[in-house]
Amino acid sequence: MSVFQEYLPHERAFLINYYNSRNFDDEIGFYKSNNFADVLEYYINTYLLRSLAKSKEQKLSVNRLEIRKSKQKAIDAVKRIKEDVEEIINETKLDAFNKTGLPGSQGRHNNNPNFSKQNDKAQEEAKKDDDEIHIDMRDYSLTTDLISTLMMKLLHENDNSENAFDDCFLIGKILSNLGKLDHFECMPLIAKEMQRQFNFDHIGKFSAQYAVSKGAIKGYYNMRKQIYRYQQFKKPYIDEQKQQHESDEVDGKIKETEEILNEIKQTLERIMDDASWPLELRAFIFEKKVKNDLMYGKSGELAR
Repeated sequence: MSVFQEYLPHERAFLINYYNSRNFDDEIGFYKSNNFADVLEYYINTYLLRSLAKSKEQKLSVNRLEIRKSKQKAIDAVKRIKEDVEEIINETKLDAFNKTGLPGSQGRHNNNPNFSKQNDKAQEEAKKDDDEIHIDMRDYSLTTDLISTLMMKLLHENDNSENAFDDCFLIGKILSNLGKLDHFECMPLIAKEMQRQFNFDHIGKFSAQYAVSKGAIKGYYNMRKQIYRYQQFKKPYIDEQKQQHESDEVDGKIKETEEILNEIKQTLERIMDDASWPLELRAFIFEKKVKNDLMYGKSGELAR
């Protein structure tokens, strides 16, 4: 494990402090009013939000036995494939020898004096790699309430009163990044906020280039992806007895979040069938849906 991975929480603290130093006003106790006059500053802030959304804080207790079993299954599967390929090659060489009567290359590798040494070396490396399981802890970490609270605060306290430009693109990026958080205690609130912002954008006859609506849709699919990743990839390898967050509480929050996300899903399906909605927005929903269907299953049901 590298130093960067070991001290990943320090990266998170640095990003939060750096973002606050750029945007927080200590005198009023709120974040400063938006100012998009400097385009470079705007892109730096949005990139910081993206980096914060990907930062993880809580390290999960990994069940190394399950990872070892999973890894061994993968190794056995590769061995079976190699054996099948070698068998096909040997049969092909034997058929060629029988037809032509010429000496083939069957057994050539086995007669090579270096073959046994290479095979022994490969077995030693495989055994060593099996004994020392290398785990990237970023794949077994979660976001806690610090980053979630910060990003929700940015959305609620967003002040665009002194800005000459519309802030719809910033709100869309915040909504999209909120969906990347896997803080399950805050997920129901985030899902409700996505639905609220999407409905509000519709009532207001849509933002420029449908930025808020698209950000809410991105956040929706990002949240589905986080639930899918936790239930399918993380949870089977987590030692639940050593976790600070009880498994039942996490499952309860996921269930509550899924109920809200299913309501959003039904809304998106109605939009797809309603020709009165803008074609660009319906095409965007269709693109996101198809992409997630291909990657995570039928009908975009990523949480199942």
